[in-house]
Order: sequence, then C-alpha cells, then structure tokens
Amino acid sequence: MSGSSLTLGRKGVPPFRNAIPRGVAAPLPHAVPSGLARRLAVVTCTALVACREPNGTPAGSVALDLVPDPDLPMRAVASWDADAAPRAWVRFGDGRVTPASTTGTIPLLGMPADTEIVAELVTEAGVVGEAPFHTGPAPDGLPTLDVEGEIDAGYLVVSTTPLPGTPPALYVLDRHGAIVDARSFAAWGTPRAGQPSGWGVQVEPGAAWIQLSTAAYSGALRVDWEGPIDATPESAVESGAWVELPGAHHDLCRLPDGTLAYLRAETRTIEGEAITGDLLVVRSPDGTERIVWDAFATRPLERHDAWALFPDTPGDWTHGNGVTWDPEARRWAVSLYWLREIVVVDDATGAVVQVLEGDSASAPFGPQHAVRWKDDGWWMFDNADRTRGSTAVQISPAGEVLARWSPPTMLWGGLLGDVAPLDDGRVLVGGGVLPTTWLGRPDAAPAFVVNWPPGTLVGQQHLVESLYAEPLAE
Repeated sequence: MSGSSLTLGRKGVPPFRNAIPRGVAAPLPHAVPSGLARRLAVVTCTALVACREPNGTPAGSVALDLVPDPDLPMRAVASWDADAAPRAWVRFGDGRVTPASTTGTIPLLGMPADTEIVAELVTEAGVVGEAPFHTGPAPDGLPTLDVEGEIDAGYLVVSTTPLPGTPPALYVLDRHGAIVDARSFAAWGTPRAGQPSGWGVQVEPGAAWIQLSTAAYSGALRVDWEGPIDATPESAVESGAWVELPGAHHDLCRLPDGTLAYLRAETRTIEGEAITGDLLVVRSPDGTERIVWDAFATRPLERHDAWALFPDTPGDWTHGNGVTWDPEARRWAVSLYWLREIVVVDDATGAVVQVLEGDSASAPFGPQHAVRWKDDGWWMFDNADRTRGSTAVQISPAGEVLARWSPPTMLWGGLLGDVAPLDDGRVLVGGGVLPTTWLGRPDAAPAFVVNWPPGTLVGQQHLVESLYAEPLAE
C-alpha cells in the first residue's frame, strides 16, 4: 500500500439507498451474532414478497430485514420471523449463499462495496422473502487493485506486510477481485526489522490466523470474519483471540487439531558475540509448548554477508522464513533463508532426518521463501536465478524438481514471496516485493492476476470456499 494507510473504524451509517416500504416497521434483528450487535445501525431494508413454491405458486409471505454494519460496509445482518421460516438461509449477490439458520438471523459476509444487492430468503420450499440492499462506500485507505481474470469460486485471503509508515493488513477479495473485507493492525505497534509482521497467515472455517511481530507483541491473532474489525490488543487478549508466541516471526503452521508450530528467533551470546538463530516450537491445543528443533544444536555456525543487515536482529544467522508439515511422515520442514537450506525434522524425536541444500542457479533452489509440503514434495518461492526470475518450484525429498512455474510477468524478487499449492493442481503465488498475485496451473497462463499498488509487500495467501464457520446451505 503506497500512500495512505488503511483506516477502519466507526464512521456512522453510510448513505445506503434502501427503500423501506411506507408503513412497514424496521426493527433490529433479534439474536444478532456476537461481534456485530454493538455496531448495528438502526437502518433496515424490509420487503414483503409472495412465497414461491418450486412450481411458482404463491404460498404466503415473510419479511426480510437487512441491517448494515456501519464499521464495514461489506457486511450486513439479515433477519426474519423464525416462526414463519424456522429453517432458512439467504442467497445474495452473484450466487453467494449463507449457512442455514434456525434463529431467524444470519450475517451477510463478503459483499463488495457500493453495490446493489438483492437478498433472497430461501427455505426448502423455495424463495419466501426478498429485499434489495445497497452496500456502503469502501472504507478509506483501501488499495486500488488492477485485476485480470477471475476466480471460478471462493475468496482470496491475503496479507500485506509493512513498509515504513504502513501497518500490516489482511484483505479478502471475491472471485472478481473486489475487496470485500479488510483489517488493519496498526494498534499492535511497529514491526521489527528483518522479522516481518503480518506475513504468516493460516485459515480455518470462518477465520484466519495472522502472525504479528512487533516490539510489544509476538504471537498469532485469530481474525473472525463475523467479529469486530477494530479489535485492540487488550480486547483480543481478553477474548482469547490472541495467542502469545515468544520470539515468533515470519511464518506459522496450524494443524486441524489446533496444534500451532512457529519459528522462534532467539539471540544467544557465543564467544562474546550476539548471534540470532531459529528454534522450531510446537504449541499443543492445551497451550503447552515443546522445542522440536534448535538450530544452535544442529547446524554449523558460519558467518555470511548479511550477518549484520538488520539492526534489530544481531548476528542474523539462520533467518528462518517458513515452516510446513508432512502429515504422512510426521515431519516438519523449516526454510532457512541465509543458509539456503530446507531442514527436515522428525516430530517425535527432533532428529534432523534430511537437509536439502540450494545456493545458485545450478542448484534445485536458491535463497528460498515460504516452503509448503504438498503430495510428494515441497513447494517454495525460489530466488536462485536472477536471469530466469523468481519462480514457484516443487522439490522432491530426493532434491529433484517436480514442477516449476514462472508467471509471465514475474521478475526476480530476491526476498519475500509465497507459494500456496491447491488441491486441484493450481498454484497461488504471491510476489512479495513483486506486488502481484497469480493463480494458475504450472503448464498454463495465469487465470487470475491481481496487481497491487507499487510498494506493497504481498504476504501469504489462501483460497477459501466461504467466509462462514458453518457449512453453506445446499
């Protein structure tokens, strides 16, 4: 984000152009989900329409009320009489659908700003209510994106890491590339040089975890897409959304059972000199931690040209920048940027079972970033060859190149970059200092490209089917 930074907060109710029929009351919805209730404006859109059975015959009518969220114009709450429609869901926009609700209320997530939306209340009998809705203007400070193509379905969750004067941020883009959710983390303080804050992101149903590393805080924050957008460090700690991870930086890996692995930067004095190396720490769902791997105990200590590059990181030796999990072998892999190594560690014993080495264009990979295990090899963002440019490359445990993808507009980044392999064979690539997102297959041109403003550092990215925690209605 060049220029102004993202500013989100209470701005009053935007000028919605909803037409409330004369004589129809506009009550607040009952049983509003937690996190939205205290910010709802007393503005609704209500419509009474004939209930349409699958064959089109009228069967009654149900009032559907829509209440905008004044803090985030891309959200609203839909409500209706639960007695009239005991189990219903809402279909809105270009085919979006909510989970089914039995309480008579459901949030509408993932809508683009300043857009006319038609919401339909749906039951197993068909459409029983309908209401028009106009989302408010985009919040101040959102980046202007240049988008080519579209995603076939779902949403893109992407972080941006800070340049001087810009806080980390988290964005959600819809299938057309419109920003439909945005969170800023300026309240968490100034990031430490060399240990990017807001880079690592993991997703789970209804939420994302983002790694934040500042002078005051070090850990992971759970961002609930239905929750408040202006969470402060104090409120996040109180609610349990914040998990303290001492020394955490760059990346984190969260497993389905809630296990959280992260890289811990630790500075030790060796022969009178401060040296910073990495530890792999695994945090169990109950909060207990164990050190699975320690660079100081397993890697030879050697100086390199970037030893003193970052003043906040004395003796920056290993510079870990990625951690991933192989569930079948039950092994972790850690990416060490300055050492040009991928270190594979057994989870149970902590033993180093393999070290993949790369350094130059002649090696299978070079100064790498964001290692990700998928199927039978590790994907990573490869900076080995300046003449070829940075690439997304998959390396087998034997060190063989299994796949490589260089999007047409991808130059040599040299530093940050992210690769997220998808289950269907597509690959999602973030250029890091090359402010572009690419989605496509290694054997074809990108199907979706997002060009971010110059100066943006694109962090980790994920493609998700839904922003809801519950399964979508059929």
